[in-house]
Amino acid sequence: MKFNFLIAFFSACFLTIGSVSAQVEIDFSFKIWRNSVTPANYLGTFNGSTDNATQIITTSPITQQVCPGDQLIIQQFCYKNGSQHNFDGSVPGSKGQISIGGSNTFGASVTLIADICPSGGGSGCSTSPVHFPTWSWGSSITITVPPVNYTTPYLVFSSSIIGNSVHPYNCGIRTAFVPLNLAPSTSVADQTICPGDAVTIPTASGFTYSNWSPSNPNITAPTVTTNYTVDITHTTGCTTTDAFTIRVSNPDVELSMPNQLCYNQSTQFTQNDYDALYGNSTTPLSLTVNGAVIFDANANVFNFPYLLDGPTTGAGTYTFEYTYSKNGLTCTKTYEMIIHPEIVLNMQSAYAFCNSNFQPIFATSGGIVGQPGITYIWTQFGVPFSVGTGPYFTPSSYGTYTVRAYDEFGCEVRHTFTVYDPGVGIKHPANITYCSLTERGPSYVGWHSDPFGPIRYSFDWTYTDENGTTVSIANSGPGYQVPYLGPGTYTAVVNANGCTETISITVTDLLQVYNNHGNAAFSFTPLFGNQVSCQPNVSMSGVNDIWTVVDEFGTTISTAPYGSGIRFSYTTGVEYTVTLRRESPSHCQVFVNQFTWLDNFRKVRREQVSNDNNSLNFEPTSVETFPNPTTGLVNVQLKNAETSETSIQVLNTLGQIVIEKQVQDTNTIEIDLSKEISGMYILHIVNGSTQLTEKIIKE
Repeated sequence: MKFNFLIAFFSACFLTIGSVSAQVEIDFSFKIWRNSVTPANYLGTFNGSTDNATQIITTSPITQQVCPGDQLIIQQFCYKNGSQHNFDGSVPGSKGQISIGGSNTFGASVTLIADICPSGGGSGCSTSPVHFPTWSWGSSITITVPPVNYTTPYLVFSSSIIGNSVHPYNCGIRTAFVPLNLAPSTSVADQTICPGDAVTIPTASGFTYSNWSPSNPNITAPTVTTNYTVDITHTTGCTTTDAFTIRVSNPDVELSMPNQLCYNQSTQFTQNDYDALYGNSTTPLSLTVNGAVIFDANANVFNFPYLLDGPTTGAGTYTFEYTYSKNGLTCTKTYEMIIHPEIVLNMQSAYAFCNSNFQPIFATSGGIVGQPGITYIWTQFGVPFSVGTGPYFTPSSYGTYTVRAYDEFGCEVRHTFTVYDPGVGIKHPANITYCSLTERGPSYVGWHSDPFGPIRYSFDWTYTDENGTTVSIANSGPGYQVPYLGPGTYTAVVNANGCTETISITVTDLLQVYNNHGNAAFSFTPLFGNQVSCQPNVSMSGVNDIWTVVDEFGTTISTAPYGSGIRFSYTTGVEYTVTLRRESPSHCQVFVNQFTWLDNFRKVRREQVSNDNNSLNFEPTSVETFPNPTTGLVNVQLKNAETSETSIQVLNTLGQIVIEKQVQDTNTIEIDLSKEISGMYILHIVNGSTQLTEKIIKE
């Protein structure tokens, strides 16, 4: 009795009890659908029967076309000696298989599709491709048809793998062969190539290839190892998707060269770079750049270090060909490096423009309007934003500028320059200092010889005295000198070469006169016979003491040396004015003091007198300044001040007030000249009715 069911298989064997053998008969019946259990996809019912004598059967063939990748849904109903039988894979030792064979004989090769084994596995059981732990009566299983290359394929249901030996009188293999109308299939083999090699995918006749992923390697060869899939369609219309790999034998360590350099950058290939190329299975063989050999291990040529930069090798594209051995394959890989063209800033370090008559400044010489593809940004020191763009720039003020030129690749060149007023192009005469105590002042102020030569020029001179009074001076004598008018500032406005420049020459008389100074204080000592002596209170070396005695009628009285000073005769009732002038040539200093004598009494004279063109104030109030000369701070001390309030002004040689203050403390007053330029300054002090003037030298 036979039944129509999906794929079934059962193992039968002769049952031997003593010498009695029992005949076992297995009836097969399979119903098969393709992809889904629908009438349209029904492939048919396939029956067969085996016994001890006939253990192999071949059923009627499947007539419909079956494609690799199709799913076959199989139902089975099996009878053992007329009784319903389930193939229960949970029974120890039970095992069945479904495969595709190349012929309906034992020993032919098969492609395993599924094992029907105990759920926990068993001896000889495979879990791949599909493991079915049991196949019950009337149930269905689904298998996928693999691509095979058999000319006459069979769907095989067996109790073991085809090819095991058959024992006719013991447990043996029961196998059902169902002829399968399976469309042919093919596949693409894996390949290994060198970088840059073309790929050739061999194709089989009768098949078409489509839907490459990621792309057809015949067209776009891979640069790294890549996994591909492709749909392969047979002329029957059957399509399978095949997966394959193209392995690119790149070196384990890549060549350590940049892919681009700016013209002012450099790189080099060294012994360390060569040693680093050894990695895993890679052996470096040779490296050339534009045909020049950097190293050739076989020829024992090593040109290390090898330098590449714009100034040495020039701009352009450099091709590196690196040959190496890896896993028995010798390959050459190509690298490219570009050295970008030089960015040229052919400029001066300084540009001179007279009288703010600014002209365009070009980033390149000869008025060339820039390089193609170069961007220019101009900035000025101290200005927080750019002051211009483009290949040329016109400044608006003097100062320090920078132009930044760069291209789209990030290459950059900078140039800093100065824009200045060159003046008239002559040397500034030195300032003049002298000591009128020992020297004469200059006859003329200016240039001792013509500073211009044939160039047309003009001068406009002015003189500013120590009191700040400015007057014009007409040229007398040579046109580049003016007569000396005394200490102060001589200013020449010069026009030449299209430029105007103001040049100042300071003339300083280093003589310092200290009126009412303690160094010139003296005392009176009456002598016999209406005579009196005058003796200095302070002993000083290196000074010249000059004594002057004048009576109240203006008559100069004769004196005679006496001790450290002088003596003179006086008349009772007549007032005498005595002046001591102590000159120190080595220090260019004069200390002056003056007192009056009347009938054995010293009196202080309170009036203005003139002495050697120096205004002498013989008020009892006196002033001392120290240190003088100074580098910054000056201490001012007032003695015998009339009031507690003192007004102080410090004037420069142009008569300009640089410091002015009112103070209450007259003991010590501090003047700070640290922020002023070096030169002479006039200290003017007013205390009550007293006015004092001192010179201060700032070094």
